[in-house]
Amino acid sequence: MNNIIQEIDGLMEQTHRVKKAVESACLVCNISKTQFDKRSRLRQFIDARRMVYAFCREDLRMSWVSVGRSFGVNHATVMHHLKVHKQLIEYDAFYQRKYDAFLDLVKADIGFLDIESIIKEVRLLKQRQIEKQLLANESQDHNS
Repeated sequence: MNNIIQEIDGLMEQTHRVKKAVESACLVCNISKTQFDKRSRLRQFIDARRMVYAFCREDLRMSWVSVGRSFGVNHATVMHHLKVHKQLIEYDAFYQRKYDAFLDLVKADIGFLDIESIIKEVRLLKQRQIEKQLLANESQDHNS
């Protein structure tokens, strides 16, 4: 019985996170929820859906089928969008900035902690601290 309750609780939490991701994408892309759900091929609508699919797959670790089922699309559609998403992140600076803003917004909204991001941030801070220390040592050597 406890397993069933835990599974239901997990599904409810996942559904809440997906809903917040949709809200964040709509805000970043300046579209409404109705426009998000619309099967329009306008770039801003597609980008919003693509960002949410990528977040669900990469950050929430949902399966292809689960993501597709959540949005009423085939899992192959989700796979296609993720492939294009990765290309856009690499080559389209505007899309990358929009996606970064979306990630910041949705992660803050759902209280999502990403251990990998925290580790990267700690490494960056340590690197900056080491660089400052090296500069301080270098200036002391010049003054001596």
